[in-house]
Amino acid sequence: MIIFLIGMSRAGKTETGRALSKKLKAPFVDTDSYMEEIYGKTIRELYQVFGEKKFRLKEFECLNKIIEKIIEKFSPCSSEKNAIISTGGGYAENEAIIKKLKDFPRIILIDTAPAEIFYRIKTAAHKEGFYPAFLGENIKNEKDAEDRFFSIYERRIKIYKALASFSINPKGLSPDETADKIISSL
Repeated sequence: MIIFLIGMSRAGKTETGRALSKKLKAPFVDTDSYMEEIYGKTIRELYQVFGEKKFRLKEFECLNKIIEKIIEKFSPCSSEKNAIISTGGGYAENEAIIKKLKDFPRIILIDTAPAEIFYRIKTAAHKEGFYPAFLGENIKNEKDAEDRFFSIYERRIKIYKALASFSINPKGLSPDETADKIISSL
């Protein structure tokens, strides 16, 4: 079975996915890392180079390639029965991806509190010198970034919740503990 982890950027999907992968002895793919590897650019650079519409198309193509490779591994001769896919935070903005994911029964929302996610975004932005591309260009200040984030969060969380089989709030949990909660919920 393929287990998809969905949620906002910086919600903890990748760390949880790695922990879940170890516990289930299953392959793990982070879709953002996969795209960066395929195209040789960061997600931010890809978003800026392609623009949103083309970026969403490339995102869909990459997801299809990942799913195809995993399904090939699930042949009757294979001992692998599970795979974990951590999705990009913007998947909620991609109707083709949403439609595709509805074919899969194991979609888990990593439902981190929005204030915690924005704190992580803000901390990374101070270190890296820029905010993530999904917040848009020409951010005036931290308040502007925060307003943009919460507006996007409100739109996306509804989509994530509608798509998810169930959600996990990782507050106070390590990625290993979050993975344990997911396993017990499966």
